[in-house]
Amino acid sequence: MTTFIISFLIALLTIIISGRIIENGDMNAAGMYLIVFSIPALVLTGFNALIVRFSIKRLITKNQKIRLIIFPVLLTGIASLGGSQFNSGQFGFVASFSFVSISVVNIYWVIRLISK
Repeated sequence: MTTFIISFLIALLTIIISGRIIENGDMNAAGMYLIVFSIPALVLTGFNALIVRFSIKRLITKNQKIRLIIFPVLLTGIASLGGSQFNSGQFGFVASFSFVSISVVNIYWVIRLISK
């Protein structure tokens, strides 16, 4: 549950910051970005929390857990790369803010697993 809450809050913060940067400091537009993109943030962080919880509870070896936790980071990282025709507009924005939030939370879990 904490994985979901932390990654969702990071995603919301990233949406607001990105919206202000894209719209040259207009807070009304950043609020619109927050309203429109909070549902994809909720869905993506929910899936990530399920993957982390499954890997922590069900998998046996530490290597399997780390691989499954790193998978969403790699997937969103590849999706957020610029220069492709699939990265234009809304998809690129969703991929970039989800990459930030999922990376922070999943790297925390990998460090926590390695230190055990």
